[in-house]
Amino acid sequence: MSDLKYVDRKAMGLANSCRLVKFLSERRAFSVKHCGDFLLFDVYRNLNDPDLTKRILSGGMFCHYRFCILCSYRKCRKLQHEILSAINHFEQDPACRFSYLFLTLTVPNCAMADLREVASRMSYAFSKMTKVKIWRLAVKGYVRSIEFIGDHTENGMAHPHFHVLLAVDSSYFHSAEYISFEQWRALWSNAYGVDNLIVRIEKIRTKYLPNGEKLPAKIAAVSECLKYSMDLTDLKKLSSDDLKHLMEQSRGIKQCNRGGIFQNIFNDPVDLCEWELVTQEGFRWLNNKYCPLNTDEACE
Repeated sequence: MSDLKYVDRKAMGLANSCRLVKFLSERRAFSVKHCGDFLLFDVYRNLNDPDLTKRILSGGMFCHYRFCILCSYRKCRKLQHEILSAINHFEQDPACRFSYLFLTLTVPNCAMADLREVASRMSYAFSKMTKVKIWRLAVKGYVRSIEFIGDHTENGMAHPHFHVLLAVDSSYFHSAEYISFEQWRALWSNAYGVDNLIVRIEKIRTKYLPNGEKLPAKIAAVSECLKYSMDLTDLKKLSSDDLKHLMEQSRGIKQCNRGGIFQNIFNDPVDLCEWELVTQEGFRWLNNKYCPLNTDEACE
């Protein structure tokens, strides 16, 4: 299988499942451990260039668990694709000219055992903030995700915070709708009920990856906003007690919310004028690699 992203994440998922399964029911543990054992892809061929093909995941055996590496990857990619498709759709309409901001909203660290209560309070505060007049005038749409741990969070503690991608009019920075940093901080602090909370607001910007690759601003912002609620490296740092609390406390917390212009979903379907479906390919996980389903070989 040439697509290494699924191979790598399946391997990471297996390693991660060893810690997760001892806190799960037998049925859930089985589904997490065997997530991604089978994958099914639709294979399309370009009508203008027969040598050009693309493979799109169309099905498989998945557990849909929040902390499963493979399922988290799939969910993030799906959400990222939907938001980028929406942005591309807006850019094709001369009447829809938007600029995009990246907003980070934090609250004081809390004990891991109090995470659900704090996350619920944050969600209520955010909803309250979106009803304030200056927000309603300035913000045309938003995508909000929650992250549970920060880069330097102490053991036994959680650092829940929101990443928010905001769409504003292209004239926002020179209009009466402009919201200053102090106003953003006051908005969030008043909504949450704690003075001088830390917020960060900035225009989206190009990101340079460690390998030197240049990531366009919109892709970088969407990727940062819609990433895992917990990174694999963060999960590895947690003690068994903290991991157990996190799994219990995060149950039922929605990872992503959206409003305004982002409520509608604009998917980019495969253009059948350019691509034709030629076959389906299935793969099974065997001997630490994906092997085609139509072979009886041991995939050595």
